[in-house]
Amino acid sequence: MRSAHRRSVQGETPHIFGELFVFLLLGMFAVFSLMAVVVGAGVYRSVVQAGSPDGQAVIPLSYLANKVRALDAQGAVSVLEDETVGVVLTLTEQYEDEALVTRIFVHDGMLREQFGYADAPLDPELSERLLQVEAFDAHMDGGGVALCVRMPDGTSDSLYLALRSGAR
Repeated sequence: MRSAHRRSVQGETPHIFGELFVFLLLGMFAVFSLMAVVVGAGVYRSVVQAGSPDGQAVIPLSYLANKVRALDAQGAVSVLEDETVGVVLTLTEQYEDEALVTRIFVHDGMLREQFGYADAPLDPELSERLLQVEAFDAHMDGGGVALCVRMPDGTSDSLYLALRSGAR
């Protein structure tokens, strides 16, 4: 009788090690999966921060360049000084018998754009917020316009656009 009892105990021992091995294998899989998720999240975060538009002055300059190129016509591009907001890049276009104007300027740390009739006054409250910037400067220079943008982190960049239509 004793030998029968020993046989059942000896038969269960390898079975317990098999279950323990499967449990450890599943546990290792769970730990390595969690590690892969954590590492992947860190890589994703660093890629997003590196590609973040904050501090990249090329983004507003690219926007401004595309606006100027799209509306470049004889006398359409000018730079004005406004007592409220400072430097204003003004892009004028004709639609039927009306003159429409796009005004781009900085107000309250935001690059803004106001579109409307040329005879309407500039009103920063009616403008569309584009991007956060610290400063914007523009001036006409010979046959083109020079644009400069400084971002909130202090980086700045400038761009000179030769106007196909010639400067005003």
